[in-house]
Amino acid sequence: NISVFNEMSTDAFYYAEPLDPNSISEAIGAALSKNEFDQKHKEYSSVLKRYTWDNSAKRALEAIGQMKPEEVVENKLKLAIFAPTPAGYSAIGKVVLLMHAEMSRYFDIDYYVEEGSSVREFSRPNYLPFIANVVSAKKFNRALYKKYDAVVYHVGNSEFHLETIKNSLYLPGYAIVHDSHLANIFTTDLLRLGYISDDRLLAEKKLDEKIRNEKANYITSILNNQIGIIVHSAFQKDGIEKNIFNEGVECNLLNIPVSTPSQTMANRLDSLVTIGMAGIIDPAKGLDTVERLAQDPEFLDTKIVIFGIPLVSEDVIQRLRSYPNVEVHTNLTDFQFQNLLSRLDILISFRPDERGYPSLATIEAMRYGVVPIVKKLGWYDELPDNAVVKVLSETELAAELRELIDDPVRRGEIQVNAQEFMRDTHSYAKYAERLYEVISSSDKNTSPASISKLLKAGASKDKIRKYISEK
Repeated sequence: NISVFNEMSTDAFYYAEPLDPNSISEAIGAALSKNEFDQKHKEYSSVLKRYTWDNSAKRALEAIGQMKPEEVVENKLKLAIFAPTPAGYSAIGKVVLLMHAEMSRYFDIDYYVEEGSSVREFSRPNYLPFIANVVSAKKFNRALYKKYDAVVYHVGNSEFHLETIKNSLYLPGYAIVHDSHLANIFTTDLLRLGYISDDRLLAEKKLDEKIRNEKANYITSILNNQIGIIVHSAFQKDGIEKNIFNEGVECNLLNIPVSTPSQTMANRLDSLVTIGMAGIIDPAKGLDTVERLAQDPEFLDTKIVIFGIPLVSEDVIQRLRSYPNVEVHTNLTDFQFQNLLSRLDILISFRPDERGYPSLATIEAMRYGVVPIVKKLGWYDELPDNAVVKVLSETELAAELRELIDDPVRRGEIQVNAQEFMRDTHSYAKYAERLYEVISSSDKNTSPASISKLLKAGASKDKIRKYISEK
């Protein structure tokens, strides 16, 4: 039961859920006993009439005739992009991989990737090295910095951002801020690896004490050393702008990009409403809330699917699987993840200590028309009221969830609105275009831009230090 066969026919085949052994067994049994076979067989001729060499040739010629030359920027900017490896579990790496086609219309790109230090089962097929120049981030230096019109840093708070942060602290570029709370990475890995000293760590801490901003920590130096900043929500923009005191360093808001599928969605074989939790499987991501819902008699008439990368023990996974209405899928391929996501009716994105930053799993669900229930905070509250359901507490979440289950008409209206919003505002093409505008039109008279010019001109450390002290 996947979209490619649904496009051929929704009636002619015996369908099974590809990740459900019971469903596969039932479908095989139905096929062997030829249940409703005569009715299915009637569909064969109409399917075969569509799938002919003649039709394929006609469709190909029609498509070629409608094609327009792709608009490409004549003078592409030479760009270095620091990012997590697409092969790792970081969602940022996946987005960078999927963005390459649109980004290459505007930029000539070299990717400097970070592999991370931990060993996990999860591994994403990574074709980026076959279509672009990909180098280890550890090889970047001041000499290479001179080659580029600009450097883009994907800044986060995980093991995939160590070299990124180290370089962003002294080589000015454009920081795409995915997380503005970097205390964990500063106080652990950066210090342990000698990328910063104890004095450097103390200086960053003193900056935080002076600024007193609850929405950001250990990020002030990074922000003020950049030519430009990119964030993905107004909430985030408002938060980190309090930490920017270097005149001329502009913070730009771009919508986090995602593609909107146009293919047919898979048939619904299960009449139960399906509720999901997707992404990182961990209490910090709202796992305890979902488990309490699974135990609530009010929701025994639903199917709850938890899927993604587990950061909990195998005992916890087995406990979750013991509930009769719960499925748990771990360490999935991207196809399996997207397949499960597209089959949800409702996605719960409700974390106990939610900071209100953008969620890729939420917008990926919205592009399929899944109804998200989110905490009314930050970026989530910026989403249209007609495209998500916003709640303030776990009690309110349970009440809204019950109402959605009982009201398929309301779910259908939200599904349509969610897909339209994603299609109109969050495309890869719009993101690449806006990023090009930001980089090509930035005020080059800012202090970080001047430092960048000095670095590229080969100025000595003393000369650069003198310039900084004067500023």
